[in-house]
Amino acid sequence: MNLLMTIELPGVPPSQNHAYANHPHGGRRLTEVARTFKAEVVNHVARVHVLELNRIKPNVPYELCVTFFFLKDDLFNKGYPKKTKNRYKRVDTLNRGKLLEDALADAFGLDDSHNFVLRLEKRPCTSRRTEIEVYRKEDEWTQLG
Repeated sequence: MNLLMTIELPGVPPSQNHAYANHPHGGRRLTEVARTFKAEVVNHVARVHVLELNRIKPNVPYELCVTFFFLKDDLFNKGYPKKTKNRYKRVDTLNRGKLLEDALADAFGLDDSHNFVLRLEKRPCTSRRTEIEVYRKEDEWTQLG
């Protein structure tokens, strides 16, 4: 794999419960929180990763390795094992990944069909943030297409 860039974002994307709302006439739409998040990601990538963006090309498969860093209180139940049977809180990574993938697609100028692998991980930390490693998979995949 060929590492193209590492992006560090302050905070984590909102969950799907907070990112999408039902439209009164059918369908779903982004909430204000989600639109703000997407705009911040696009602005951050455009501002901080100008040179690396030149390495993102169309018609090349990519792998995104995403680590969501949460506060310890976000991930662990305080009452375990006396007040709750579960040690861990329900903090899904998958439902945060789609919004992040869409935001990165806007930032890269490519739709998310180019993302052949999406790895999501969550870890406890002292501050909420998101790290994304973007890899080009071209070397591994060129023989297939």
